[in-house]
Amino acid sequence: MELNKDVLKYMKDNFHNNGYTTKTSALDMCLFLSLEAKQLYSTLSQYCYGKKRECNPSQSRLAFQLRTTRQRINKYVNELREKGIIYTTFNSDGSLTYYLKQIETISIIQHSEIVYKILHDFKAVFDEKLEKIIKQYQESELFITIELSSEPERFKNKIYDWFTSKIDKNSVKSVAQKKKSKMDEMEDMLNYFHERYLDVKGEPMTSNIKDRSIDLENLWRVHKRCGYILEELRKRIDIFFNSPQIQFHNTKVFAQEITQSRLQHASKNNESYITLGLSREKINLFENKKESLQTTDFVLEE
Repeated sequence: MELNKDVLKYMKDNFHNNGYTTKTSALDMCLFLSLEAKQLYSTLSQYCYGKKRECNPSQSRLAFQLRTTRQRINKYVNELREKGIIYTTFNSDGSLTYYLKQIETISIIQHSEIVYKILHDFKAVFDEKLEKIIKQYQESELFITIELSSEPERFKNKIYDWFTSKIDKNSVKSVAQKKKSKMDEMEDMLNYFHERYLDVKGEPMTSNIKDRSIDLENLWRVHKRCGYILEELRKRIDIFFNSPQIQFHNTKVFAQEITQSRLQHASKNNESYITLGLSREKINLFENKKESLQTTDFVLEE
């Protein structure tokens, strides 16, 4: 997010900790870097503003800012150095100057992004099982070989094959099946909508492939309003077709009535009603009008 000049001026005048950063999300999301090393890099990047790629805050200062010890700072400096993310030089006073490498040139970031792409292609679920797979991968010979190489792109196919053998294809398939079953449910509801149309109009509802796609989308909007409960969707379809005030019976009008919260159903037997997308305030208002609704089954709010 870019900050406008007024905000930047306010920060400069009022904040002690302000400035620019060279940090990117690719490093923040790196799979093969510890959280502490990421935090240290983030702090170092605060000292690198504009085109600067180097800085020299003392380890005591870094430890103070990150609320840790110098020993731990030294540990994560070594991690960043070993991963090829920074390199350091000693100054005459014994302090270190930190040089931050260009993100796009860092092989471990490239390696991580390759794995992310593969996980995306597999539609992998980010859970404990996947966490174990990543740990197994980091202990594998392939991972060690790539870490020693400066060109992870050369191993892209081997990485893909490794994850293909480890990721549970059944779990990926089950996710796709769930999505398919939801679509099947909407198809069933649309068929039911057509049946009610035939009952009311005495003729079949015209539909082509394009119309059917739009109808499914409209029903899904209503299904969402119904809390993804099929029985509630079916009830509202019944109310829609039983209401004498409705002139045009199609899914577009159906979705509009739900969205605008106009269609309601009152029951003679128990003086209860079913609402189609009403707020709690409107429900309370509706309850106050129960006496006037006892003589009719279906009403349409003006």
